[in-house]
Amino acid sequence: LLKKGGGSGFEAVMTGRRTHKGLFHNLPIYTYFYTSSVSGSFVWGHYLYDAEARIHRAEFYKSYGLSVRCIKD
Repeated sequence: LLKKGGGSGFEAVMTGRRTHKGLFHNLPIYTYFYTSSVSGSFVWGHYLYDAEARIHRAEFYKSYGLSVRCIKD
């Protein structure tokens, strides 16, 4: 489980997401991350909600602006 001050070492700023029209939504309670999985005109992503200590998975339009998390191999 993820939670503020938790032991996972992962921290995220709740940045919301940008729509295809350039508007920002869900500031400052959600943050969204792209994955490398694509399905037609959608991309799979993960999102965090500050009131829950878990990661959600969902499909998003490719035209949305989500955050990118770089992972070192």
